[in-house]
Amino acid sequence: MDNLARKEYEVSLWEQSQNALRHALGDGTFCTWVETLEYLGQDEGYLLLNARNELSRNWVEKHYLATILQVLRVAEPALLGLRFEVRSMASQPKLQQLSALDLVELKPVAKVATPKPRSKSKSHSVLYPDYRFDRFVVGDCNRMAYSVARTVAEAPGDNHYNPLVVYGRSGLGKTHLLQAIGHYVTEQQTAGEVLYCTAEKFLKDFIRIAVQERRSEEFYRIYEAAEVLIIDDIQFLVGKERTQEELFKIFNRLLAKKKQIVLSCDQLPSELAGLDQRLLNRFESGLCCSMNPMDLQTRLDFLHRKASTEGFGLSLSEDSFRWLATHFRSNVRELEGVLVKLVGLREIMKMELNLENIRRMVGEVVRSESRPLSLSSISEFVANAFGIKAELLASKSRVQAIALPRKVAIKFCRELTDHSLEAIGFQFNRDYSTMIASLKSLDEQMVEDHELRGKVDEIRTALLG
Repeated sequence: MDNLARKEYEVSLWEQSQNALRHALGDGTFCTWVETLEYLGQDEGYLLLNARNELSRNWVEKHYLATILQVLRVAEPALLGLRFEVRSMASQPKLQQLSALDLVELKPVAKVATPKPRSKSKSHSVLYPDYRFDRFVVGDCNRMAYSVARTVAEAPGDNHYNPLVVYGRSGLGKTHLLQAIGHYVTEQQTAGEVLYCTAEKFLKDFIRIAVQERRSEEFYRIYEAAEVLIIDDIQFLVGKERTQEELFKIFNRLLAKKKQIVLSCDQLPSELAGLDQRLLNRFESGLCCSMNPMDLQTRLDFLHRKASTEGFGLSLSEDSFRWLATHFRSNVRELEGVLVKLVGLREIMKMELNLENIRRMVGEVVRSESRPLSLSSISEFVANAFGIKAELLASKSRVQAIALPRKVAIKFCRELTDHSLEAIGFQFNRDYSTMIASLKSLDEQMVEDHELRGKVDEIRTALLG
C-alpha cells in the first residue's frame, strides 16, 4: 500500500469508527471528548490524535482510551495504541491553566443544588445522566442495596441508614446507585445541596486547599455545606491517616446535624486493613449493604436494556442474548465491553449479528478464559446434579426423572460448546427434530416453573465456575 493509500485508509478507519464510538460512549461523552479529537496520522502502529488541551488529553487517556482502542481494533487488530498531541489553537479558551483537580468542574452534566457563591475553591458534583434509579437493572443480586438507596434518597438523614455504605467488587453498579441518589435528591428536592465526589478527589481537595493553600476553614466549609455527602471508593483512603482524621471530623459534624452520608467501598469496611477504627465505628453505626455478582437473569435484563435503550441500537435474538449472558459473567463493564465489540463488528465490519457470527467472533475470548467443556463432561455433570447415571441420558426412556435431565444437558451442550445440533444429537441418541423439540419444551417448562429455572441456573453457574 503506497503512502497516499495508507493515509486515506487511516483517515477512513478513524472516520468509520465514529458511529461505533458514539454508541459505545454515549452522545454526551462522544461529543464532549471524542468528537473534538483531530486525526493527525500514524506512526509505527500508533494513531496520532490532536487534543484541544492538556485536560482533554488526560481525561480521554484516563477514562476512554480502552474503549476507543477496543472499537478501533475490531477493524485494525494490529493497532498498537493511540498517541496524543496538544497543538494550541487561537480560538480555544485557555483551559490548560486549570489543574487536573478542576477537571470535574469543566462540564457538569447534571445541575446539583449549590450554596451561595464561594471563593475560587469549589466542589461541584458531576452526576452522569444515565446513572438514575430508572436506569438501574434490579435483580436478586442487588435488590436490597437498591431498595435501601431509594429509601435514603426519599428521606435523606431521616432514616435508619446513616451512614449508608454500599460495598462490592468493581463493576457491580455501586457508582450508579450512589449517583442515582444524588439525581433523585436534586430533582425531587428531598434535601438541599448534594455533594458527590470520589475519595481521591476528597484527598486532593484536602492536600490542595487545607495543606498547600492553608485554608482549612474553606475546606471544611465546602464539605460541611452538603446536606447529602456522597463519597465513592472510600478504600482509596486506606493508610492515609491524616486524611482519614479530617474525614472523621466532617462525619461527626454532619451526623450531628442529621445530614445524610453515603459511601461506597470495594469490600466490607471491617476487612480493610489500615482503616481508622473510629471511622469504621461510624460506618458500622449505619448500614453496610452488599452488592453481589449479577445472576443470569440480571445479566440478561442488563443486556436487553443496554442494547436496546441506551444508544447501542443492537437488535439481537434471544438466543444471542442468552449466550452472551451465560459466557460473560464478571461485571457490568465486561458486558458493556462485549456490546462495544458487537457495535464495532456491525458498524465497521458490516457483519450481521446472528448467533453464529457472535459465537465465532467473541468465542475466542470466552474460550481463553474458561475451562474447556465437552459433550461428555456436560452430560456427566448434569446427570450427577440430578442424581442419575450419565449413560441413562442416551437411553430411550421417556420417564420424567431421565427426560428432564436429558433436556437440560442438551440445552447446555448447545449453549456452552460449538458442536452442531447433529453432533449433540448423536451424543444423546436423538435426531435433529427431536433435539429442537426438546429445547423448546424445556424453555416452556422454565417459563412456568421458577424452581426448575433456578436449578438450571445453578447448574450452569457450577459448570462455568
